[in-house]
Amino acid sequence: PCGPDLRYEPEYDQLRELRREDDTSLPTGVWQSSIKRALWPDLERLATTLLLERSKDLMISAWLGEAWLHMAGLEGLPGSLALVAGLCERYPEQLHPQAEDGDQSWRVIPLEWLARRYSEVLLTRVPLFDGREQAFAAFSLDD
Repeated sequence: PCGPDLRYEPEYDQLRELRREDDTSLPTGVWQSSIKRALWPDLERLATTLLLERSKDLMISAWLGEAWLHMAGLEGLPGSLALVAGLCERYPEQLHPQAEDGDQSWRVIPLEWLARRYSEVLLTRVPLFDGREQAFAAFSLDD
């Protein structure tokens, strides 16, 4: 019921590329080039399609949740966590990534990544106040 493992498929690499972005805090030196930005709406579309039509995968769902955090801020968090929890509850044995040789760490890796990455996004990228509070609009938990 969970479809094939997509880790070695081109769509998986495409998701990685859609979420990749350059660190703007690093100096570029003499190598001036345009800064690569993540394409969160495109990632949302592809990840949603893959989860609905091809495979139930924890890492893909975590990346989709990351896109929701970037696009909707704190309002994206409940849906992100509900998606992952729902997949774990509904497909506890079939969900990808599968345990290899009884090693359940393959299941834990996406969840550890999710906890670390979502915390980072919430701390550094999500404003504490909406745009109506102009004096505070740019503050995040990292400030």
